Amino acid sequence: MDPHNISDEERQAILELQSSDAESSTDEEQDVPIEDRNSTGNLSLWIAVSNILNFVEGIGFLALPYAVKRGGITLIVAFLILPICSWYTGKLLVECLYDGDEKNKQVRTRSTFKELGEIILPKYGSYAVTFFEISALFLGAVSYLVLCGSLMSHTIPSIPMTAWICIAGVLVFPTTFLKSMTEIGWLSIVSVTALISVVVTVLWYGLDHMIKWDVQSVLFWNSEGISIALPILVLAYNSHLILPTVELSMREKHKFKVALALAYFINAIIKIVFSFLAFLSFGSNTDQVILNNLPEGAIRTCSSLLFVSSCIFSYALSVFPIIVFIQITEIYEYSFSKFPKIGSFVIRAIVVLLSVLVAIIFPKFAYLVSFTGSFSDSMFFFILPCAVHLKLKFKELKIYQVCLDVLLIVIGIACGIFGIVFSGIALMSK
Repeated sequence: MDPHNISDEERQAILELQSSDAESSTDEEQDVPIEDRNSTGNLSLWIAVSNILNFVEGIGFLALPYAVKRGGITLIVAFLILPICSWYTGKLLVECLYDGDEKNKQVRTRSTFKELGEIILPKYGSYAVTFFEISALFLGAVSYLVLCGSLMSHTIPSIPMTAWICIAGVLVFPTTFLKSMTEIGWLSIVSVTALISVVVTVLWYGLDHMIKWDVQSVLFWNSEGISIALPILVLAYNSHLILPTVELSMREKHKFKVALALAYFINAIIKIVFSFLAFLSFGSNTDQVILNNLPEGAIRTCSSLLFVSSCIFSYALSVFPIIVFIQITEIYEYSFSKFPKIGSFVIRAIVVLLSVLVAIIFPKFAYLVSFTGSFSDSMFFFILPCAVHLKLKFKELKIYQVCLDVLLIVIGIACGIFGIVFSGIALMSK
């Protein structure tokens, strides 16, 4: 691509995307020197823990109480086991980025999911991984619009949800013209503030209404409910996309496993307390977006508006990598090399319009989150780390390690297939 067609910040963003595994299928990443991949970062242990926590506490957080409603008592076990599985596969993922040199010293020879995909399936593995990554990002952007529509249609019911989704699409469009992840990152402050307000509000209300919970609703479960609930939980614990970058940025890389364990331990406590207390407060009436269960009034309105603002500001976080990916393709260069400004506008408009259209067609937030967890996150959570681990280190592994990796791959495939089927059916139904 002509270097004059993109700004310096966009060029830097491409490098950021490559290092954080949201890259395109270009060959630039293959030119990263081994020395740079093994450089010493400046992140402390607790900053690394904070980065992982910030990534996993996303909008799927609001669907967790509904997941408890659908999954029943099975989710109690999953809330405890999945963080352990995620820690294990996250550890494997980073281990697979290293190879031993002639002195048996571990050297970081890989940086991206694309490289890991090529290990499993040469030539085509990188395309498959890129497809799953871009799909996850796009579905995440759609989820923001659906969440905006759901919250606003409950706040101002006189305007239908479809109209609110369209309004949200208009509002997010200007944010897609931000030029770098650094600029976009400042907007995430609003998202963090909104999430904290939701947790505090729901917990405050829940503690005051705990006596209304129903034991039978917790014990109830079925295969369809579990197939929908588990992918929501997988999405809630999946931080794998940023782990290579976090590990590379740490000052003391040998403490990465500790940082990962601490992050998941804290995350699990927060999610368990929030999800079950929220569900026990509303029981069978638990909504797909827990904020919609709060009683009408100033507190609910303020919380909804704050979270809608965070969705609008955070939308660009999902679509920015998609836009960069499109801009460095040969098709884009051929079509808009002479009119870069027009091309930039057109591609952003198309991405936003498509996400609005999908949000209107599939306006069920929890099922959309479940479908995303089934379709893409099962791949990065279970399948890819274990498959690469087996491929690279099979001769070094003990029999129980091989069995564990195979078991997690099977679980990932089953979770993905059943989740896609049941959440897909639920999305299609009226």
